[in-house]
Formats: sequence, C-alpha cells, structure tokens
Amino acid sequence: AQTPEMRRAYRDLIVFTLDEGVLGKANLFDLAKHTLRFTPERGGYRVENAAFAWDGDFGPEVPPRTAVSLRNFSFPFSGSQWNALTVETTGSIGFGGGVTIGRFDQLQNAATALVDKTPSICVFMKPRMSGPKFVKELADRVVITWTLTEPAGGIQDFTWKPTVNRFQAVLWKDGTIQMSYDEVAAKDAIVGVYQAAGAGPDPASVAAVAAV
Repeated sequence: AQTPEMRRAYRDLIVFTLDEGVLGKANLFDLAKHTLRFTPERGGYRVENAAFAWDGDFGPEVPPRTAVSLRNFSFPFSGSQWNALTVETTGSIGFGGGVTIGRFDQLQNAATALVDKTPSICVFMKPRMSGPKFVKELADRVVITWTLTEPAGGIQDFTWKPTVNRFQAVLWKDGTIQMSYDEVAAKDAIVGVYQAAGAGPDPASVAAVAAV
C-alpha cells in the first residue's frame, strides 16, 4: 500500500516511455582492465583486444591548453608525420588542431560527425570531463595518461560526486596505437581512430561508443 509520503513523491515525477532505438544505437563493450591495440596494416589498422598493459610511471603533468612537442621521433598518422600533439581533457588527441563536438551532443551521432575533420585519436572522448593529464616521451613511444572525472554536482551533470576515469594511450614510433583502461566509471564515450579523408579506411569502421 502507498503511504501519503509516497503519493506526494510520485506527484513530482514525470515518467517517459520511449520506443526502442529512439536514442540511437551504440556499439557497447566493457573497457575496464582492457587494452585495445591498433596496428598499421595495408593503409588501415588491425584492431585487437590485447592483454591488459599499463605504465604506472605517468611522467609530468601537462598544463591545460598546452601543445605537446615530440623530441625523439615523429609519429606517423593519417598520411603525415607529426611532431606535435594536442592532448585534450575530453580524452582525445588531435593532430593539427583540437577535437571538438557539441557540449550536449548524443555520442552515437557525434562519433559520426568527427569523420573528415581534424585527424584524431579518441581514447575515451566525452565532453565536459576534467582532471589532469600526463605525458612521458621515450625513445620509441610516447605515453599519455588521463585521470578525469565526469561533470558532477550540477542539475545537468552526470553524477552528484566526482568519478574516476583513468586511461592511457601509447603511440609507438611505427604508428601502432595502444589504448588501455585502468578504471572507468563513465558509462559511455567515443573510442576510435579518425584519419583525414583519403588517408585510410572509413574512420567510422574503427570508431565506437563504449559502455562500461
């Protein structure tokens, strides 16, 4: 039986019933304690779910809005050799510019909208994330690590308390890309590789929205 308090609470709720697929479709998979490896192959990439690999030595923190210059090698990506990276707090890496989507875009649609824009690697891209990012360059690779939280505490935020999303990208001198996920609280994000038009296969073929 409903108590008077329960009846009063129900008056403050609005319940929506939505048709299946009305919010779009996602490619869902679990990322926690997983490593994805993108190996260059015949103009595209061979994508593997590899054994979990994690470098606990993050290196120095990168200040916000600071480009990262590579000193030891140039990274081959999207038909060019790159000596500088834009490491975004949103969990992405841009080549020749930043990587942006609309603040409240549905990620299922935003992933497709990234095609043919700035060449990018979306390690765990989600708007409005915040937190430190770290970069360590070695002779044959550069290691980029994020420890981010989703927006928290506001009426339009994803959670009332900060969350932990710790993930890492390793860019190897030969063009191999490795993405590892130590701890992931967010339930969705864009994960994938986006090359410039004509530089490789359809970027959407290796892009996904991940659920953890």
